[in-house]
Amino acid sequence: MIDIYDSKALYDKIDALRKEKGLSIHGLAQEAGISAMALYHWRERRSSPTLSVLDALCSALGTNLINFLMDENDVSEHKELIGIWNRLSREQQKSMIALMKSML
Repeated sequence: MIDIYDSKALYDKIDALRKEKGLSIHGLAQEAGISAMALYHWRERRSSPTLSVLDALCSALGTNLINFLMDENDVSEHKELIGIWNRLSREQQKSMIALMKSML
């Protein structure tokens, strides 16, 4: 999972997705409804994006914020856990929560 406070890692991933989509910085900014200058400032580490800006960029790149922040392994593991969780009875779920809390 990407640290939302790591501006460089966030920009690098947005930039890689932008390049995959064949968009220029100006094109991405236009699609996301933000100024290109905001992206340039972010790239040059003069600013950091807000969550609403990240969400707009993700939408412009055809993804959502959750999938953007999580890497592919995280997403597949979480889907597997949710699938298993949904098959447990309510009592089993309570037991699992207690077990996990005891592990902390």
